[in-house]
Amino acid sequence: MLERMTRAMHKAVAETIENMAFLEALPSQEPPPIEEGEMLRASLLMHDPVQGEFLLLMPRNLLLGIAEALFGLPVEELTEQLADDALLELLNTVAGQFLNEVIPGQVYRLGLPEIEPSSDEPLGNSEIVWHFLIDDEGFSVAVSGTSLLEQA
Repeated sequence: MLERMTRAMHKAVAETIENMAFLEALPSQEPPPIEEGEMLRASLLMHDPVQGEFLLLMPRNLLLGIAEALFGLPVEELTEQLADDALLELLNTVAGQFLNEVIPGQVYRLGLPEIEPSSDEPLGNSEIVWHFLIDDEGFSVAVSGTSLLEQA
């Protein structure tokens, strides 16, 4: 189960980052260092056909680099709203790609991705956490929810 989900998440993250920002995201064994006030966190609930939650934890500097590529604007012209939009779009796209691999041919009902209050806490409450690197900067994606995890 875990191996199948890991392959699906690695593929979802790599393809999403490559297609949206022309950057290479590589799997990592190490969680990103948590720097106070620098980590952004987004969540996305899955309601049907199974229940679960996706989380994305990313340093602000890495997100700004991705948003710069995504919107074609220099970092100094990016607003906080554009950065938030980029984070939410990344999570939404990764979740959709992941679900298409793990539960193919289904129609999903997802909530709206949301920015969570700034947190310097790791994603420790999640059932599965994957870590990635883009140019030596780390970020994490996590999945929780028993019924979702049973699908793999």
